[in-house]
Amino acid sequence: MKPPMPTRYTDTQLKGFTLIELTVALAIIAILAMIAFPLYQGYLQRSANDACLYEASAYMAAVAADLAAERSVPPYQRSACADGPSANPTTAHYNADLTITFTPPIRGAAALHREVVCQVASRPCRLR
Repeated sequence: MKPPMPTRYTDTQLKGFTLIELTVALAIIAILAMIAFPLYQGYLQRSANDACLYEASAYMAAVAADLAAERSVPPYQRSACADGPSANPTTAHYNADLTITFTPPIRGAAALHREVVCQVASRPCRLR
């Protein structure tokens, strides 16, 4: 008995992807990336704004407590904000309830960049 002769591969036996299938998959990935990138940039900037807001709120709480107790104001140590307070808080700021601003860094979509504004005596910080 003779061994069977090797047969030729037919179209139904070939395995793999066609060029059209790979192109369609690549197009779908590109469309998803075009949608996701601007959303990610917005997320980065909003998180930078929020981090600066929380840092400014904590600093202003310490400043208000120290000014109310007539102690010296602690120095501002920047980590989440690009620029520190627009003015060094003093007792005059505390008595007049003046506004101090902090600037978050630009990390993503610049259109979403907002300054942090704080009242010295009442301490509510908010994004402007």
